[in-house]
Amino acid sequence: VENRLSSVENDLDYIKNKSPITYNQIKVLEDKRKSKTKQLVGYNPESEQSKKNYSKTISRLTKKFKDRFNISRYADLPKDNFEDALLFLNNIEMVDLI
Repeated sequence: VENRLSSVENDLDYIKNKSPITYNQIKVLEDKRKSKTKQLVGYNPESEQSKKNYSKTISRLTKKFKDRFNISRYADLPKDNFEDALLFLNNIEMVDLI
C-alpha cells in the first residue's frame, strides 16, 4: 500500500509540476513574447525597417528563451517553469539579446 501511495504521489507531482504547460499557458507566453518584442524595437507596422528589426529581435528572443529553459518548443516547458518563463519575458532587455 505504501509503495502504491508513493507511486500515486509521484504521478500527481508529475501532472502538477513536470508535465508540459497547457495550450492557454502557451498562448500567454507567445502573446507576451510578441508584445515584449514590439516594446523592445518600438514596432511601427508602417516601417519596413521596423518590421525587419521585429523579425530579427523575435528570433533572438525565442532562441534565448528556448536556451534558457532547455526546450525545443514552448509546448515542452514544464508547468513548474511557467512563472519563471513569464518573469524572464517581462524582464528581458535588448542588451540581453546581443
